[in-house]
Amino acid sequence: LLVGLDQQEKNDQLVAKGIQFLSSTAATQWPQSPFEDPNVLSGICEKVVFPNVLLRDSDVELFEDNPLEYVRRDMEAADQETRRRSSMDLVKAMGRVNEAKVTEILIGYVKALMEKASQAAAGQAERFKDACIFLCIAMAVREQTQREGVTATNQNVNVLDFFSSLVVPELTSEPLSQRPVLRASCLKFVTVFRNQLPREQISQLLPAICKHITAESAVVHTYAAICIEKLLRVKDKTPQGQVAPRYDPVSMKGPLLQMVQPILQIIAASKGIPMNEYLMRTVARIFAFLKQQGAETGLAMLGPLSAILIAMAANPSNPVFNHNLFEAVASIVKVCVPTQPDTVENTLLPPFGQILERNVVDFLPYTFQIMGLLLDASPSVKPLYTQLFARLLTPELWRAQANVPGLIRLLRAYFTKHACFAELLRSNMQAILER
Repeated sequence: LLVGLDQQEKNDQLVAKGIQFLSSTAATQWPQSPFEDPNVLSGICEKVVFPNVLLRDSDVELFEDNPLEYVRRDMEAADQETRRRSSMDLVKAMGRVNEAKVTEILIGYVKALMEKASQAAAGQAERFKDACIFLCIAMAVREQTQREGVTATNQNVNVLDFFSSLVVPELTSEPLSQRPVLRASCLKFVTVFRNQLPREQISQLLPAICKHITAESAVVHTYAAICIEKLLRVKDKTPQGQVAPRYDPVSMKGPLLQMVQPILQIIAASKGIPMNEYLMRTVARIFAFLKQQGAETGLAMLGPLSAILIAMAANPSNPVFNHNLFEAVASIVKVCVPTQPDTVENTLLPPFGQILERNVVDFLPYTFQIMGLLLDASPSVKPLYTQLFARLLTPELWRAQANVPGLIRLLRAYFTKHACFAELLRSNMQAILER
């Protein structure tokens, strides 16, 4: 059945279900399992796996025309019903039964594909190499979590050799507009194997990865952002048994900070994926990682972030993007407000005032939290805080559970500055206690 069906999209669900059935069968322990026979494994790899991992025209159209859907399917595994995802699961299932033989077959096919790529036209060569990366990930990954990445690999696959021979040359080549599908797959490879790839090699490749944020392709610049965000989360155990970040903020500062302005320009112009939550999450991660090393640039970026805040307040339709936007602002505020509170306040209080005036419900919990930080550090109390105080005590605000932590945080800041707000606090003490 699987061999007889062609590559048309109308057959995708049936093919995916059929491959999933094979995966379940391969993963089941039973006497004289045909999956222990090398000839059966070769036949399945040749006739089922290989034809279904090559990108089709419809996949490339999705890459170009609906980048958000492509990213979600490919990076977030929202593609359980696709041929490629089912084929990857089948490779893993067969590998549990006869890892060495399955790896040998697939490595042979990868070599053949690379040979074909060297002789094929540019478009077809890109798809062949993309399939090689896909198969390498399918072969090599044995255990993986969303947060930690790959935690166990197939020892029969030399991930570093593959990285050096295919991924590095592709990511360091110019111009960035060439072979976008393959570039995206190379960035995914680095993201997937971020724990296994040595720090020295990643440090050398970092400027090239960061440069991809300027790529015209929405998928490519989104994958570059995801890759950086995941790399900055990698931690290693020290000889003392403690966990510490693998990468040093001082050495990575230059390439990382060069990414921020292009990211904010993409978001402000709604290029590619509107309200791109992945890009904004990366901005937040960069400043949280760099801390004091990113203070000067962070202060300069508060203006563009404030402009995005005002624009999003008109239609806050993507809660994940909104959360990441305020995370980015908070990351900068924490670093900059102790040394330059007036500059930070002068930049943020006007947009916060607009949010409060318009009663942008989705933004209020975040606004209260950050205003608490600002008020704590403020050397001189701005009029907005006095004007806002009475509103903070309105029952409607406290009925929304999401507002409560931020309201408490902000009220705590008022009490910290009791010398400035003594009369306000004294006259409203009954209302405060009732809340």
